Amino acid sequence: MRIIWDNENNWFQAELSLNENWRDDADLVRSIGFKTDGPPAWVWHTTKVSILDKLREHRPKSGLTITEVALEKYKSLKEKSDKKHELKKLFVKAKKVAETTAADETRKTYEHPELGTCVYVEPEADKFTMKYVRPVPPDVFCFLCGDPIYPYEYPDLCLWCSKTF
Repeated sequence: MRIIWDNENNWFQAELSLNENWRDDADLVRSIGFKTDGPPAWVWHTTKVSILDKLREHRPKSGLTITEVALEKYKSLKEKSDKKHELKKLFVKAKKVAETTAADETRKTYEHPELGTCVYVEPEADKFTMKYVRPVPPDVFCFLCGDPIYPYEYPDLCLWCSKTF
């Protein structure tokens, strides 16, 4: 089996051996997690580094080779994947520390060795209340329709009546 990098689709592609081990190779890539386009080409591909790691652990009977381009892509993606997993571990640790600190209400801030100072914010004690106060309607009314007359309108008529009459 040979692993190559497909620049057009940006994925790793498995080329199965064309001898008696073909069925074993096909079963192996299917069980590990490679995807296929289906007939007529039956191209087995993946974009995940973890699937290639599984393939390294469970080597096929026909042997395993990788092209130089695919190896370079694998190394760069593996590096990014490892950094991502390290950051995820730090996040999980910080989340646990934050949850335990949140339970302790007497302490408002805490020091984390990798993240620095973290501050616990208490939830609001008051529920949401509307603070908008509706203005008092005017005392003067239009003598035609009875609507209130505001200071910016005519002295005896509302805007509607002054426009229509």
